[in-house]
Amino acid sequence: MCTLTLYYKLELIVLLMYQ
Repeated sequence: MCTLTLYYKLELIVLLMYQ
């Protein structure tokens, strides 16, 4: 579960950076 949350947060940051 912890890994899943970390992956989700990482994806969010990447999306924000690409915008």
